[in-house]
Amino acid sequence: MIDASSVYVIEVMFVGTVILVALLAALITVGLERQRHELAGIRRQIESWAEEDLEVKRVKLAPQISVPDAIQWLDTCAARAMGSEPGIVRFPVEAPYGAPKVLAAENAEGRRFLLSAHTPDAIRRIPSPGRWPWSRSRLSRFGSNLHPLVPLSRRVETYQLSTLNCGIAFDLEASQVWKRLTGEDLKMKELWLYVLPKAKG
Repeated sequence: MIDASSVYVIEVMFVGTVILVALLAALITVGLERQRHELAGIRRQIESWAEEDLEVKRVKLAPQISVPDAIQWLDTCAARAMGSEPGIVRFPVEAPYGAPKVLAAENAEGRRFLLSAHTPDAIRRIPSPGRWPWSRSRLSRFGSNLHPLVPLSRRVETYQLSTLNCGIAFDLEASQVWKRLTGEDLKMKELWLYVLPKAKG
């Protein structure tokens, strides 16, 4: 038969052990939280340093940026964004078009690729007077007084071109190409590529 005093001692030891485990867990939690904050601070410092280093490199790189072949430049950027080379052979096809302004490119099959500084959401907010002539213009040449993106069809593929998928000098290159082809400064650091559906035979 177990002595009552022994049971009491065991219970006290058990409670004491539970308390010690709880205190240890609390200390570990506090330590981990402090470590997490320290690591987060180090991460922010590294990110800040990386951004500053990248900007310094970009400033040094800017005077050297030159895009002599706009066709090759757009085809390369489009390939990186789309995952496959579109084979653009003409860019621009005609003078900068409409409002919002777009630059049109074309591949050997006659498929249209439109370059714009306007996001899909911004284009969707543009009111359109009628659907029939606008939708028809997407399947052929741009008609007079018709805009190929308004309203924005669900069949139009959209790709964002930026430094994330087109290289650290993309915005510098894009600004140069946009200025040369439109005569206007590019205020955005990214462009949008709209790929129109293939024209029906």
